[in-house]
Amino acid sequence: MALFARVMPHRTFRFNECICSPFNADFDGDEMNLHLPQTEEAKAEALILMGTKSNLVTPRNGEMIIGATQDFLTGMMNKIRGNRKTERLQ
Repeated sequence: MALFARVMPHRTFRFNECICSPFNADFDGDEMNLHLPQTEEAKAEALILMGTKSNLVTPRNGEMIIGATQDFLTGMMNKIRGNRKTERLQ
């Protein structure tokens, strides 16, 4: 999966919960590696072949790989419906 990186102050990878499935990430101490394309041609090839837009569905059966799941959906529902607990905390 080719993504754009933003340097943050901590020594960890951060990414949106919606792209956990392609990485098989479950936040239980998994290890990830970072590879940087060196040439402009390699960067363009990575974005075309491995970019997020090119990897939205599985080639096996056409199911969506990237999508909102679990806590992400619960948080959005609470935000939209106006969760009383979060309103009191603010």
